[in-house]
Amino acid sequence: IPDYLDPDVREPEDPEDPEDPPDDPPDDPVDPPDDVCFEPEDGYAQNPAALLVVTSAAEPVVVTLVLSDTAYQNALVLDAPQNLPLVLAWSDPIGTAVTLGPYPPETELIFGIDVTNTGLHWQSGPSSRNSDNVEHVAVTYEGGCSWLIGFEDLEWGGDLDYNDVVLRVQGPLRQD
Repeated sequence: IPDYLDPDVREPEDPEDPEDPPDDPPDDPVDPPDDVCFEPEDGYAQNPAALLVVTSAAEPVVVTLVLSDTAYQNALVLDAPQNLPLVLAWSDPIGTAVTLGPYPPETELIFGIDVTNTGLHWQSGPSSRNSDNVEHVAVTYEGGCSWLIGFEDLEWGGDLDYNDVVLRVQGPLRQD
């Protein structure tokens, strides 16, 4: 077990010299920057019906393949605001990245998964976008304007663990 987790291993204490006055606080303390993408009401929870919306046209959005744990051949695509192939989950290496945009503010990015074995296609966002009326994509905020997007590739949502294919999406976005 690492030292920092072991209750028996403690850092030596630095006893303060009563003769030595405490250090003065800095004249100009610097607050850490706010996380401009964090929405307190959404928190860091997994949100199956979440939407990702562009907040600034100043920067592009980067999409990276994080995990592929499925027996199916899945192609990940951007369905809107334009139709673009992103990654082939069965053949592209983990870490494959694609740069998108920049897009105008208030543009929703709709991600999709083409399950080539079954011919089915599922989209991010509300269940009404999918032919089985099931949410096939869950969005989890990681902090620092970075989200994990997990996909379910089976009809009726499979096991609903949203880990068949996982993408990381980074950029000037908010979760609605």
